[in-house]
Amino acid sequence: MKIFAFGLSHHTCGIEIREQIAVSGDRNAEVISLLHNIFQEVVFVSTCNRTEAYGVFKGHHQEARHNLISIFSQYSRLPLETLEEKSYFFIDHEAVRHLFRVISSLDSMVVGENQITGQIKAAYNLAKKQHTIGKILHPLFSHAFSVVKGIKTKTGISKGAVSVSSIAVDLAENVLNSLNDKTAMIIGAGKTSKLTLKYLVSHGCSTILVTNRSFEQASRLAKECSGKVIMFDSFLEEMQQVDIVISSTSAPHHIINTQQVIDVMDKRDNRPLLFIDLAVPRDIPEEIREIDGIFLYTIDDLNIVAENNLAKRRAEVLKAEALIDQHMIELDRFFLANKLH
Repeated sequence: MKIFAFGLSHHTCGIEIREQIAVSGDRNAEVISLLHNIFQEVVFVSTCNRTEAYGVFKGHHQEARHNLISIFSQYSRLPLETLEEKSYFFIDHEAVRHLFRVISSLDSMVVGENQITGQIKAAYNLAKKQHTIGKILHPLFSHAFSVVKGIKTKTGISKGAVSVSSIAVDLAENVLNSLNDKTAMIIGAGKTSKLTLKYLVSHGCSTILVTNRSFEQASRLAKECSGKVIMFDSFLEEMQQVDIVISSTSAPHHIINTQQVIDVMDKRDNRPLLFIDLAVPRDIPEEIREIDGIFLYTIDDLNIVAENNLAKRRAEVLKAEALIDQHMIELDRFFLANKLH
């Protein structure tokens, strides 16, 4: 049996493809089931910047890759040719190294961020619940969590690290010069929205409005910053007064259309409005960039800032890579001693 890592990420494709391949909520279990029909063991991970499968296969690697491409195409409806071109497929040592780098955030858009570890842990726990892991993936992922712990404690990779949320708020501050007299609207109430709200408060944003399809969740989040909760059905009306809209929902489609944005701008006398869309799939249509007074930034636009931050932590990345090398040797010994590979 051989270990594989297969997927697409911000390194291989843009947001227009990632949003089609991304999976959330109950659909994760559905995709795991599709994969488990072919592969004896599998873990499926889907975040805003990557969608991946880790698993075990028998037979020829080309057949395994073909099966993976077929499954990803089946649930996403992306053409086979697109997946063939934009995906990566690693086997054994390369697959293990990829997992270790991903879970340690070395492969993240924002190197040193902490969210990816929790996201992979959630994917691993779902796989356990679905009974799709066994004698190979269980020790592999257990070892991967040890890798993260070692890197976090023995390097400064996370020291001064920033998240996509903090980059978004820094961007808003740069575009608007200051947030002190500005009103921001947060659409969504998940972890990314919570982090974004925290940074808005720390940057002195005067007023923060919070909305979500679940009014209860929006209320809880608003209380954390002494913000104002608004009904989801009325956020377009409230948008007439705000300076910044930061959206991060799990909606499978746009939550606003171009004509609605045009109507909002007409009622605010075309006073500039900044949109930052952190969602994958995207919440905000690309076409609104053409509207006078609108500034739109997506998660891919934040990548340039993230690259600059990475340069500052290059030495810590090298230390982390060396630790990964050590852990790979230890894992090899474990598999050999237990005749698992």
